Amino acid sequence: MSLRNNFYRICLCLSIFFIVAVLIYAVRNPTSGPAKETVKPLEEDNYYLSGRTVTDFQPVILDNFRKESKLIVYSFDATEQADHSQSGFMGIGGKTQSLTYRGTTAFSVDLSALDNRNITLDDEKQCITIAIPHAKLEPIEIDPDKFEASDTDNGFLSFGEMKFTAKEYNDLEKEVKQKIIASASTEENYTEADKSAIEQMKKIYDPIVKAVDPSYSVNIEFVGSRENAVS
Repeated sequence: MSLRNNFYRICLCLSIFFIVAVLIYAVRNPTSGPAKETVKPLEEDNYYLSGRTVTDFQPVILDNFRKESKLIVYSFDATEQADHSQSGFMGIGGKTQSLTYRGTTAFSVDLSALDNRNITLDDEKQCITIAIPHAKLEPIEIDPDKFEASDTDNGFLSFGEMKFTAKEYNDLEKEVKQKIIASASTEENYTEADKSAIEQMKKIYDPIVKAVDPSYSVNIEFVGSRENAVS
């Protein structure tokens, strides 16, 4: 075998060895393209591309509506007097007595009928608006422990204390309640009750809303007319 043939064989072997080495390296170290960056998962708030949605707030607000179905927003004590007379025979023996009744006058806001439609969201202003009815005058409660009766004013030839039937007591109490309702049903009282309703609603629901998202605040507005709120 000539020296030249040996040289060719050696070159061929080296070439094959080099090609095999390159293939092995390529398999173990692929370089098909630039390294890809790791994709980070979206944080919770990123799912809301334009901010929060109203459904984030409605469940917790509605749950509290069920707990506070009727909110007393304004109240004060009321006192009214009723005079009762009993006539005698032919104007003789008549009696008169003054009765003083004391009770509580209260205005409330009914939350029991509110639903999702009463809760809206302004994402741009980051504000939750709750629409509520106007304050309504509650039935008057007379306190029997604070009832007072004056001394009986006895007429000519009249003696002893005045006696009342159950019907007379009921009629007098009904008369007094009507007086209290009339004196309480003023524009000033309804305005004060609505003002207090806004303050109390904000005090209750602002922390509830901020527990969902601290960047949001509460706005309270009224739905319906005030005339519908009068008892």
